[in-house]
Amino acid sequence: MGSSGRKTKGLLAPIYQAYKNQLCSARAALAERLDLKLRLSLRSFVRRKATETNEGKNKITFNVGGTKQTYDVIDVGVEGKKYYNSFRSLEGQKRVGRLWIGASMLAVIYQLAPHTLARGTVRDLYQSYTKGLSTPVTQDMRRLVTEVLQDMELGAMAAELDVFVATMDEPAGWGEALGGALLGYPASFHLAHPGEVRLDQMRFGGGLSKSEYLTRAQMELPEARLFCDSMVLPEDAKKFALATELARMAKLPHYFLGALHATFVLLTYNAARVVNRKLGMFDKGRRPLQRGIFYFAIGTTMAFTYLICKDFFMRAYERTAVRAAAGVSPQYARGGEIYYQQVLLRNRCIARFEVGGFSKYKADGELATGIFRQKSVPIGQLKAICTEAQTGRD
Repeated sequence: MGSSGRKTKGLLAPIYQAYKNQLCSARAALAERLDLKLRLSLRSFVRRKATETNEGKNKITFNVGGTKQTYDVIDVGVEGKKYYNSFRSLEGQKRVGRLWIGASMLAVIYQLAPHTLARGTVRDLYQSYTKGLSTPVTQDMRRLVTEVLQDMELGAMAAELDVFVATMDEPAGWGEALGGALLGYPASFHLAHPGEVRLDQMRFGGGLSKSEYLTRAQMELPEARLFCDSMVLPEDAKKFALATELARMAKLPHYFLGALHATFVLLTYNAARVVNRKLGMFDKGRRPLQRGIFYFAIGTTMAFTYLICKDFFMRAYERTAVRAAAGVSPQYARGGEIYYQQVLLRNRCIARFEVGGFSKYKADGELATGIFRQKSVPIGQLKAICTEAQTGRD
């Protein structure tokens, strides 16, 4: 029995030794990996020891192999969000405030520049050209502009008014009476007879749709003749259109738009600050993504509110300008009726010619409006103002 036990022990000894060697190797490998992990996460370790033993000091010293080494105490969580948390500091708030104030100033410059410093650029942008040269202003149009200024008692503006032919469907103006002004009118105001309309050289479309010439079949439609008729306006209609734009310019809407734009920029900034503080968006546990979603919601809401307010006041300016032009004399009011009647007719024809034209214009020639925004007063309402002005005078 004793001899067999010694034999068994002798047989198990190599197995035991091999197992012991594997266990030692595993312990050594684990110790090495643990040491590497501790060295890689030294900053986190240092932060915990410094908090516990050094009472908030931002440095800690170790005696490594008889040599003293000093390390900076860094909180990994704070360091990773250093830029994010900088906005809650006083300096960060000042930096953001200056940025938004600068944005409000740029908003004012954006609205005022086309009417002041950049009038020359505006003219170059909208100038109409004929055979490579600027389309000249005819003597008849200069006479009509002078008569309109006299009828509206704006004679002092004549010396400062620069008239040119523009690539637009209706007259448009920039500037003001005292500092100089631009008045552009469409080239169609030069037409005296429907036969002068070069329908074969006109392209219809633009924007998201491709502009194309009319086909032979389209040029034989009844709308082609009606379109040529709508392009020719009597003098009273031309004078009314010019008077409407001059009356709008006299109200100086660009100053109001500049103030409105800057006000909404600053209002957006202050609204974000107040709600930021109330909801504690910089508190511990709040992620930058939450603030991003929050700012997107505020920005979208304020932008939509700005557009609604802008459209409301621009429609009010348009009604005021039309009333002022129609109130000059019965001839102007009658010219306004004819003008808007021709505009409606032209829009109906364009809707037939353009691809997707009925998405831009209604069946009666009115401009199609969006679900939320209405940028301009319906043409029928403007025509009714002219009719009312003529009836009142009669």
